[in-house]
Amino acid sequence: MKTALLASAVATSLLASGCLCGAYNGAGDKMYARGAESMILCSNGGFVANLSSGSVEGRFMQDANGAWLATRGDDGSLAFDFSYAADGSLDAPQLGSTAWAPKSLDKTALDHADVQCTDLESRAWWTAP
Repeated sequence: MKTALLASAVATSLLASGCLCGAYNGAGDKMYARGAESMILCSNGGFVANLSSGSVEGRFMQDANGAWLATRGDDGSLAFDFSYAADGSLDAPQLGSTAWAPKSLDKTALDHADVQCTDLESRAWWTAP
């Protein structure tokens, strides 16, 4: 009986504190910000850019020449190309001349942001050839 009560008390305290036992995602994701805009480069190879003009999502990759390219998921066209500056910022000329600053998130905030990355995998274009 004592064991059952103790197990029940521990479970209740974990749920009350919001802990779901450390299943955090997004450790490989990289967040960037520029004013009110944000971008996440996902560890699954996808990206989501939340721009003032709307969201753009798709995939990114490094080509054989070392250039970084981001293509739109819905039609495969180039969304932007980008490069990394020495200070860790990201330059994407097609998105404007202002650099994207890296944004550090704690594991909880990164876990919440990663929802955008995992959501990409449910898009019809994600598995299309």
